[in-house]
Amino acid sequence: GTSFAVPNDESHPDFRTSFANSLISNAGVTGLPSATVNRNFFSEYSSGALALSTNQYRGATEKIIQESAYANIGYQSNFDSETGLLTVDVEVYYVENLPFGIESNFINIAIIESNIYGYQSNGGSNYNHKRVLRHFVTDTWGDEIEGMQAGDLISKQYTYTLNEEWIPENCELVVFLSETRKDIINGV
Repeated sequence: GTSFAVPNDESHPDFRTSFANSLISNAGVTGLPSATVNRNFFSEYSSGALALSTNQYRGATEKIIQESAYANIGYQSNFDSETGLLTVDVEVYYVENLPFGIESNFINIAIIESNIYGYQSNGGSNYNHKRVLRHFVTDTWGDEIEGMQAGDLISKQYTYTLNEEWIPENCELVVFLSETRKDIINGV
């Protein structure tokens, strides 16, 4: 990850994850803040990287929401507060065949947490950090599914025990379908 994720002392939140270096490398991040929009490449904004600067987010988002998706994805989750066990049931429905040359997709499940108060450079000592990536329930690049056609319904179940330091009420799931390590097809 970046040095911004490392706590300066015990009072600062620790935002390091085992996924950060792979995500940063895949996106081609060269400066912060930056982000990707659906992990898509936008030639009008970059000469090769997926990472965008803050003034490019809106244009990329407006472009991506115009596109149709060949698959729909949804999920239902259950959290057992006694054991800390999270169960996520995911369904993917294919409204179209996979595009030419694409043979598989990847189901991705990320846990994010908000309302983490702590130091932020230029934000003070009690800054409210929101939507912080805590963990991927799936592998960093997702769980591969193959051989889908229009009309297919894929159902998968995933389980994960939440870290005791996280506040479950402040956690959310981001569930999305991708092609390889780029190009998110749909998400919820």
